[in-house]
Amino acid sequence: MRNVIAWVIVALLISGCATSGKFKRNMDTWLGGDINRAIMQFGPPSNTYSMPNGQSMYTWLWVGNTVITTNYNYYSGMVRAGAQTYWCEVNFTASGSRIEHYRFYGNSCRSR
Repeated sequence: MRNVIAWVIVALLISGCATSGKFKRNMDTWLGGDINRAIMQFGPPSNTYSMPNGQSMYTWLWVGNTVITTNYNYYSGMVRAGAQTYWCEVNFTASGSRIEHYRFYGNSCRSR
């Protein structure tokens, strides 16, 4: 039981350093930048899409670890279990090679 509590405390301390606000600030630095630089940084996109207005959309999807939790209720004698998969999707919209817009989704879009 002590090991479980220690791991929970360590996880909370580590996750406290990473925030979605910092992630957004980091993403803001890409605006006006070169999409080729983003491809070099993140690797090949998961998907690309040519939009009717001539712009291109580039999507990266990262899927991380799945965390499984269990909780034993001593009084009822039952075990409850749950799972959560961490993921982040980032979309850049570019005209030519210039990044004009971005958006991101997911429970793991965080920066340190």
